[in-house]
Amino acid sequence: MIIKTFITLFCLLISVQMNESKNSSVHPGIDNKIFVPALPDTFSFCGERVPLEIPDVKERMEDIYYSRIGNDDRIFLQLKRTRRYFPLFEKILKEMDAPDDLKYLAVAESSLRIDAYSNADAAGLWQFIPSTGKLWGLRVDKQIDERFHVEKSTRAAIRMLKSLRAELGSWSLAAAAYNNGLANINRVVKEQKENNYFDLFLNKETRNYIFHIVVMKEILEHPHSYGFVLADSDYHRPYDESTHPVSVAGPLSDLGQWAKEQGTNYKMLKLHNYWIMKNVLPDGRWELLLPKEINISDPRPDTTYGAISTTTSSFFIEHTVQEGESLIKISKQYDVPVSDILKWNNLKSDVVFINARLKIELTMSKKIVHYVRAGDTLIRLAALYRVSQDRIKEWNRLTGDVISVGMPLTIYAGAVD
Repeated sequence: MIIKTFITLFCLLISVQMNESKNSSVHPGIDNKIFVPALPDTFSFCGERVPLEIPDVKERMEDIYYSRIGNDDRIFLQLKRTRRYFPLFEKILKEMDAPDDLKYLAVAESSLRIDAYSNADAAGLWQFIPSTGKLWGLRVDKQIDERFHVEKSTRAAIRMLKSLRAELGSWSLAAAAYNNGLANINRVVKEQKENNYFDLFLNKETRNYIFHIVVMKEILEHPHSYGFVLADSDYHRPYDESTHPVSVAGPLSDLGQWAKEQGTNYKMLKLHNYWIMKNVLPDGRWELLLPKEINISDPRPDTTYGAISTTTSSFFIEHTVQEGESLIKISKQYDVPVSDILKWNNLKSDVVFINARLKIELTMSKKIVHYVRAGDTLIRLAALYRVSQDRIKEWNRLTGDVISVGMPLTIYAGAVD
């Protein structure tokens, strides 16, 4: 009888342990035990507080919070990727005077995977669909897809978010519009007579969107509190840490062969320049990231595969659309046909939006009249139009470096001394 009772108790103990093991969350760096932290008292997004005193807001937050912290593998990988992209995100956000919290939007969108795709044909770290990417100045076609260009897609996303915030009045609504479209958010705001994200009834994905972002912010900012203890070597290194930018003149008809001639291979070229979609580079000038050990500063022309070039008969600049500007006005400023602007930017109509960036091709030494905008300096204009500051001052009879908004400046783009 004693033996039978012992066996029964032993089996019961094993059963309990198995159930505990199955239901427990395993966290790197801590014992294999059930770990259920209390919901933090406060959450915020871009300085906007999440009102947890509203019952349904708190309930939604709990749903997202506890479902997220139970997904150890996904969070662990996202945490490892933060050092690959966050340093560049933080630099760009600071340059563009945007809140640092916006970097967590990329976590919610793509889990910081450069190769992320969605069923809606959204792609890249910031999950642009093709039409939206083109609208904000990205090239998207079968050869080049700048949705996968880390810096360009990040700048496009921040420009878009800043424009949405200016339109809607808050960062939370801007993020909601980024997720679900400006027209949809404007319609809901109009119908429900509310302009506060937390007071609106939105579709399920958008209704929980800010909650996903702020929960990932909480976990990634305090990984130790959630059992994630990583050594420095566990993190992925910055994507551009072992590379340097090199200006390359296209077309290159065989990137695989060209890469071999530079001492690398197509795989390494693609990993550092994920926006290249084919084994070719189209006509134009391209900035590639190549391993630092590759030195092609003294290139040899190659008529078969292309060449690194320091001269060209034309180059592209980026024009940021201002309030009141149209394609006709922009075409007159640069003396180029509207049809060319449409072609360069893969646009299907002549409708342009404020803060959208357009690529404009200028021929060398072409005369441009640039009207000074807020933030313009001689240094910036010299870099934009590929001339020296002294030449701009000479052409406009300037005695100092001070320029004022609205001042017309004559510039001969790309003129050499």
